Amino acid sequence: MDETSFRIGIPGGERVIVPRTAKELYTPSPENRLSITILETVSANGGTIPPVLVVPGKIHMDSWNHENLLGTELFLLSETGFSNTQLALQWLQHFIKHTAPHEDLKLLILNSHISHTSYDFVIATAKSNILIYTFPSHLTHILQLLDIGIFQPYKHWHREAVLKAIRDMDLDYNLSSFIRDLLNIKEQTFKESTIISAFRKAGDKGGDAAQAAKCQPSAKLNIAQPRRLRPTTPTPTTPTTLPLRQLTPKPSSFKDSEQGLQRWKTKLTGLLSSPSQKSYNNWLTSTEEVLASGQLQQFDLQVLQRQVQEQKKGKGRSRARLQVGGELCANKAHELQAAKAELQAQKALAKEARVARQAANQARKQLRRVGVEARKQERLRKKRVKALLRAGNPIPPEDRDPILDPEIGPEPGSETKPSSEPEPSFEPSFELELEPGFELELDPGSQLARQLQCELEQQLQCELE
Repeated sequence: MDETSFRIGIPGGERVIVPRTAKELYTPSPENRLSITILETVSANGGTIPPVLVVPGKIHMDSWNHENLLGTELFLLSETGFSNTQLALQWLQHFIKHTAPHEDLKLLILNSHISHTSYDFVIATAKSNILIYTFPSHLTHILQLLDIGIFQPYKHWHREAVLKAIRDMDLDYNLSSFIRDLLNIKEQTFKESTIISAFRKAGDKGGDAAQAAKCQPSAKLNIAQPRRLRPTTPTPTTPTTLPLRQLTPKPSSFKDSEQGLQRWKTKLTGLLSSPSQKSYNNWLTSTEEVLASGQLQQFDLQVLQRQVQEQKKGKGRSRARLQVGGELCANKAHELQAAKAELQAQKALAKEARVARQAANQARKQLRRVGVEARKQERLRKKRVKALLRAGNPIPPEDRDPILDPEIGPEPGSETKPSSEPEPSFEPSFELELEPGFELELDPGSQLARQLQCELEQQLQCELE
């Protein structure tokens, strides 16, 4: 068992092939310098147990639990991001859980850190039938197989993951991105052949006393020798010459290059022979196409750089929490995420129902206001009709049809037609029974005559319709 640290967004340098004229070359890199500790454990048969990640902080964040995790990884919190005595005990429980539950004695090889030799740690290993062997001080770089043959490719594949993210324009490479790539990094690193080879290399170095002696710090002192000064010879002075004025200005942009081409096209027209002029025109056209393509690429690059800057400045980060303090396994984190998602879905459904109720109440209130206004207008219409009938004036077409109440609505099967009967409130209070052949003479200007004439007109209108 051994631990190693990762700086999340620091990929390190890489070798690239560039033109000889390029003196300096820079590539953008993530600015996340967060450092975490990972505790890894391997066995002599090439096996491994799930890693333990020690993350600086006090709260387990929801963004750490990526879907690529197997579910057996363990997350521990530390204010510094490094392991301590308490975290070592939690790792030991994780080790006991994932090792074979048999009564055979198990050998645990690890460094001599104070957290690995505490009383609680030793007692817990003795109860679980585990024998501890610690390396001597200052010899882990020779005897620790993880340092010899595993952690170097571990860091290499982490660097490759960060560089791939940079090429994919994922410049915000944070802890969530590292956890997303952790499974692929471990698959490339912790191969059975790599682990067995690391055990073999550690055994060869540990058994060779001469090799161990070579790896020890030398006690010899390197005495700096005095530097010899070389005689300086005076350099001959050369007369200064004034630079000649350039006839054609040096282009500094695509626009300057295009203008220069057009200028030379104007000057050379008519000076070249026909074949040379044709070749020159073909070259000029191709050059203009290349310049236009380069200008478009430069524009696309500027747009892409602007998008990257906006992504770095305004990219929202999830601050959802899963658990405060303690240890958290990836399986439990998945369960907490599922429960949280279900709770959020219930809240969303409740919100939708609440919004629907509010909309229904608002529509009901609006309908009530419209109904009140309709009843008010109906009362006013009846008053106008009553006044017109009393005065013996004809009823205008807009006042003949009653105004419906939207809260009540029309009766089923009924149609709104002009009524041929007088309003219920204006029915006569008495009826006349006349004998057959009886003729009634009315004064043309009387109210009764006008009312009868109005009723006859309404009946005729209904028959015509």
